[in-house]
Amino acid sequence: MSNLKQKIIQSLKWKKHPRICAEKLNITEKQYIKVKKEILQERKSERKKLKFFDKAAGKAQLVESINLEKGEGTISGTFDHEPKSAEEIINLLKIDTSKWKLSQYWNKQMGDHWRVSALVSQVKHPEEKLFKELLENWVPKSYKVPKVNLSKIKNNNPHCGVMSLQDIHFGKQGNETIDKDFEDTVVNLISRAVPVHYIETMYFVVGGDLINMDTFEGSTTSGTALDNCMTATEAYMQAFDAMHWAINYIKQNCKNLVVVYVPGNHDRLSSYHLVHALSKSIISKEITWDIKYEERKVQVWYNNFNAFEHGDKRSKNNPLIYASEYPKQWGNTINRTLFKGHIHTDRKVEYMTSNETAGFIEKTLPSLGNSKLKQIIKTYNIKLWKAVVENRDGVELPDSLGFLFIGTCPSSKTVNTNYALSQKYGKVLQNKNWETDGNIGKIFYTNWSTKYRFKNRELWHFVACRDFKRTVAKEYPKKWTQYVIMQNKYRVAHLYDPNLEETNEQLKYYNEFET
Repeated sequence: MSNLKQKIIQSLKWKKHPRICAEKLNITEKQYIKVKKEILQERKSERKKLKFFDKAAGKAQLVESINLEKGEGTISGTFDHEPKSAEEIINLLKIDTSKWKLSQYWNKQMGDHWRVSALVSQVKHPEEKLFKELLENWVPKSYKVPKVNLSKIKNNNPHCGVMSLQDIHFGKQGNETIDKDFEDTVVNLISRAVPVHYIETMYFVVGGDLINMDTFEGSTTSGTALDNCMTATEAYMQAFDAMHWAINYIKQNCKNLVVVYVPGNHDRLSSYHLVHALSKSIISKEITWDIKYEERKVQVWYNNFNAFEHGDKRSKNNPLIYASEYPKQWGNTINRTLFKGHIHTDRKVEYMTSNETAGFIEKTLPSLGNSKLKQIIKTYNIKLWKAVVENRDGVELPDSLGFLFIGTCPSSKTVNTNYALSQKYGKVLQNKNWETDGNIGKIFYTNWSTKYRFKNRELWHFVACRDFKRTVAKEYPKKWTQYVIMQNKYRVAHLYDPNLEETNEQLKYYNEFET
């Protein structure tokens, strides 16, 4: 760069008229304007170039456009060199060869960089062969099914039971132990109902998002990609074994069993194949199979109209729909109930007719899969104990369940071995807590106050999780002086003693270390 250009670049900061700048630089105004124009043009071109390549090669390294329904897509990226082979393109574009096959690729030079694009197609999943082998070699699990002595049932009047456990989602991320949860739920429901009531007919729903995915690639029927904890084959076999056990278990505890298939929105094909296979593997005169591929199902027991659907085909006029599709069953019944799922929450809607005794009840049943609920509880608990650590006054639990806080206590006289240091130096070393003047932090829970006097409150205790304890151990030495001092013989109840000199309100803001 010439000296003149450098001087003109510096003059741009002056923000003066070209004539004034030219006079200071001892050049003509025309010459100044010409060079300035060249500089600005170069800057504009460079900014444009840098902006493009920064966006293409830096921030958005790879751009994917995938259509799971068609099983194809494109992957592109910008690089500083031209790839010469298909293997190099696969590595640069990070193509997962277990799922995608490179069909076509092309390169385009753009300045000093290269735009690389690839057309990919879905690979036929190797699970297809595995799935076929599993079906051919499948053997039902051996298990003992306890049978209820019907002669000892307290109520001999015939009853019908409905077990609609929809939205189980075998194979879903977070549902690794859903088979055990399902088994426990079935046993619990049977143990509560059967010894008390004579179940003449039990309706057991299979389907309704029984399996989380519907393809070997782990997507739904419509092609929506999902987070799964196992392959489609593993999920299918886990669901099949669970349903095979449940049907045999329920059959032993009722006179007649009706298995009702309900299509879901996640597993329309896989669940239908599963229930069809179940009907061929379990042969019993006591079992009726309603496995027609229909969105809505109706089963009539005396004057009871039992309707079943998944709930993804939402309608505000369900009573009219069922009355028009099943007019005979509707006219011959009084008690009409619709059982559905899909939204994973518990809900009940009652529709009344001119005849108050002949209405329509719509029950939305909660999901057995509780991964979301677990995550919500975990997140809430983390926020709760972090607030306890951060706030001197602790945290009051919801619904007047009690109070949590951190207290500063003199260390006990008992031996307090530091096992990590002892192992490191080969001799027994004790925790002296020098950084906290010999004090230690403890987690306190109390429901002593009158505002917490709920039923059986003396039975309530609090046990901190490991992360809570570790956080207290880490954070306490940093701010140990801010917490409430609790003497060895000082009971939590004393905090609420009205005879103390300090009132409860004063204690709330009291700091022993303030001068």
